[in-house]
Amino acid sequence: MRDLKVRVERIVRPIRAKNRRKMKMREELLAHLTASYEDGLAVGLREDIATRRALERFGDPAALRAELQASVPMIERVLYFSLPAHDQIRKTSFRPWVRRSGESVAHHAWRLWLIFASLCAGMDASLVLICRLAYGAGSVPFDARHLAASQGPLLAFMFIYVLLLDEVHEALRKAGSSARRAALIGGLCLLSSVLTAATCLSIRLLAGARLNGKGTELLCLFVGACVLVPAAIVYQAYALTAYQKRWDEWESLVLDN
Repeated sequence: MRDLKVRVERIVRPIRAKNRRKMKMREELLAHLTASYEDGLAVGLREDIATRRALERFGDPAALRAELQASVPMIERVLYFSLPAHDQIRKTSFRPWVRRSGESVAHHAWRLWLIFASLCAGMDASLVLICRLAYGAGSVPFDARHLAASQGPLLAFMFIYVLLLDEVHEALRKAGSSARRAALIGGLCLLSSVLTAATCLSIRLLAGARLNGKGTELLCLFVGACVLVPAAIVYQAYALTAYQKRWDEWESLVLDN
């Protein structure tokens, strides 16, 4: 099976495409090779012979690579053009929002917080500009400073959210007692619920009368957020752990020249 994976990785690794697309290519090619390999075993071939037959039927690696590269959209090929440091970038960060190799939890949280804060600032500025153009300079239906102040708790929430997500991800990756890991993850989820409650209350106080709605509706939103945020953290952590495991399996393959 390792020989099949090496052949697939030798084809896919040089392709200029986003990592999600390349992972899908790997899985499809490996499924095709595995089916051919199992067909050989089914007719009584030895494992080594079945592997060699499957590789022979697979076709020319260079031709397959060229075909797969041609299937990638042009804009994606341009964005993922090769650089001298491309291999190092590919190894250290398979997704821009994932913690890089050797990066601390705090640095990762600060990096994503800066990205999120920049996006919020850009959206706020665009919203104010659009409203000024639509309503006039003196008729903007909200105060930009009030809007920025209301987003303060949300920005703080995002920073701590990333910290909690990284901790749950690390708890899932580390070997140890399942009961201990479950207790740790449960504690982190409880902490995220408390954080969500504090964030909702802060936004409600800062928004004041501008946050319209009946008490029952606001309470339902409040309780829903306190339940959904821990669920989102656990889901994202499990998905990240599974993806990173698959990524590490492919990246650990040594391609012989």
